[in-house]
Amino acid sequence: MNPDINIFSISSDYYIIFKTASFKKDLLFASLMSKRKGGYRRKSRYKLSRDSREKGKLNLRRYLTEYKPGDRVMLRPDSIVQTGMPAPRFCGKTGFIIAKTGACYKVMIKDFTKEKKIIVHPIHMSRCDDAKR
Repeated sequence: MNPDINIFSISSDYYIIFKTASFKKDLLFASLMSKRKGGYRRKSRYKLSRDSREKGKLNLRRYLTEYKPGDRVMLRPDSIVQTGMPAPRFCGKTGFIIAKTGACYKVMIKDFTKEKKIIVHPIHMSRCDDAKR
C-alpha cells in the first residue's frame, strides 16, 4: 500500500486522503464514486401509470391519428405502447411536427434553451390548438 494514501471510513462512507506536496493544501478529500443506477424511466412510476379504469384499453383514435408537418402537438406518453415513447422528462411539452418517419413523427421541441428533435409515435401525442394556449 502506498504510504502517501490513507483510506478511512465514516458511517459507511469511504474517503481517501491524499498527502502530496504538489497541491496547495496537504489534504484533499475525494469520495469514491459509484455508477448511477437506473435508466431514463426511473422515478416515473406515477407519471407513466394509467388510471385503473383505462388499463388495458388502446385508444385507436389516437393510435391512427394523422398529422401534417407544422401541426402543433403536446407530448403525452401512454404506457400501453412502448414503441416511440418519448422520455418522461418531455411529458407535457409542446412542439411542432417536422416530418413523418415510418409510423412515427419527428417532433421539434424546445428543452430549456435547446431545440431538440425527437421521434414520437402518434399515440403519445395530442393535437394542441392555438386557441387553448
